[in-house]
Amino acid sequence: MVAFGAHPLFQGIWLLIRLFQTYEVHSGYSFHNTWLGKSGLLNGEASFHDHHHTMNLGNFGAEHMDWLFGTMDHYVRDGREQGYLAKRGFGEDSNRKAK
Repeated sequence: MVAFGAHPLFQGIWLLIRLFQTYEVHSGYSFHNTWLGKSGLLNGEASFHDHHHTMNLGNFGAEHMDWLFGTMDHYVRDGREQGYLAKRGFGEDSNRKAK
């Protein structure tokens, strides 16, 4: 963004969004069934990223990049978020720690 001369306000907003996503994903909690998750204010990638740390199979970056390079096949085969949460013992209404 600096190289292309993006406005500083845009850079600040982008940084805040990315930090918020990073904190959510690395928290180890899946907030998919809270009002924030249902409203779309969260990116819902906590289980995607936790799969990366617990299974050591794929999910190395952004989801679109993992699709492109085929590194999320194991996650898809296991049922994506719902399959992963079920495998880890989390019900549909659970927001417990995913680790």
